[in-house]
Amino acid sequence: MKFYTHLLVGTIIFFLILSGCKKSDDVTDTSTPTTATVSDDEIADAVAKSVASGDGGCGLTGVVDITGKSSGGKFTMLKQNNFNFTNLDSSFTFADSTQYVVYSYTFNLNIDFIRNGKAYVVYLPIMDTAKVSVTSYGTVTATNNKYKYDDTLTLTDALLTGISTSSDTITFGGTADYSSNFTIMPTSKTFALKTTMTFSSLKASKSTYKVSGGTVGITIQATTKGTTVSANGTITFNGNQTATLSFHNKQFVIDLNSGLVVA
Repeated sequence: MKFYTHLLVGTIIFFLILSGCKKSDDVTDTSTPTTATVSDDEIADAVAKSVASGDGGCGLTGVVDITGKSSGGKFTMLKQNNFNFTNLDSSFTFADSTQYVVYSYTFNLNIDFIRNGKAYVVYLPIMDTAKVSVTSYGTVTATNNKYKYDDTLTLTDALLTGISTSSDTITFGGTADYSSNFTIMPTSKTFALKTTMTFSSLKASKSTYKVSGGTVGITIQATTKGTTVSANGTITFNGNQTATLSFHNKQFVIDLNSGLVVA
């Protein structure tokens, strides 16, 4: 009888141990895995470059600035051309450094001046509209070792109206696609940024060729390690070489000369 009692107790203990082991094997880890992502502050730092007009970026407002300056040192584009140079430069490079960055950009530029639906190469005082197509690409490294990036801006058949001598203000409209591979140097974190900017009435004085007013609608995609953060927002130009970027219910102030978020 003792034997069967011991056998029964041993059997019960065996199954209790087996059951405990099974429960242990079935435990599920409910903790949330850590996933790399891009913060709103990091996105704002990168988007700032997509609108910067200073030499450290090939951003949207830089297009107006560039078309108002000399290409290759030969002539000023949106003023009356020297007729010894009847063709606009189609490609030129800016490479230099500022107090903010070291940069190198190549611009492929095409401008058609429009009068009564006809396109002309040379600007005359009777022209009122310029149709501008630009592809610009280059590299930038911050002098404060904060970031570096490769970026490209593509703008096709954007219209600059009000270029005739009777007007003192240019109005700029179109759609621009911007992409950048952005690296935060202290952490070596890299993410890809894509933005599409749509605008119809950006204003710029012909004395400065700096955008002084208007609003841009913007869609944003920032991707790192397979994770994408998306947003819709606006960029509003404040008229003092700053712009306010708004997305995800946050606001960031951009210095258009440096391409930096300053507030």
